[in-house]
Amino acid sequence: MNFTGMEFDITDFIDVVEPIQEDSFNAALSETVLDDQGIIYTIIERGSQQGHPMLVSNLGYTYSVKVHVS
Repeated sequence: MNFTGMEFDITDFIDVVEPIQEDSFNAALSETVLDDQGIIYTIIERGSQQGHPMLVSNLGYTYSVKVHVS
């Protein structure tokens, strides 16, 4: 980069730094309690990349199903 011929004025500077006050931590917490509905699993046939079934919970977790061949 070539800055020849450019003028800079650095006389205007900040002399007082004001601290930032974060107020969101002081907000009242909600006391709402959700009913425990338990965990519900759904079987997704051919849900894995290899085409095997998978379990999906209502909490968003997925589980692989082990298939035993006898």
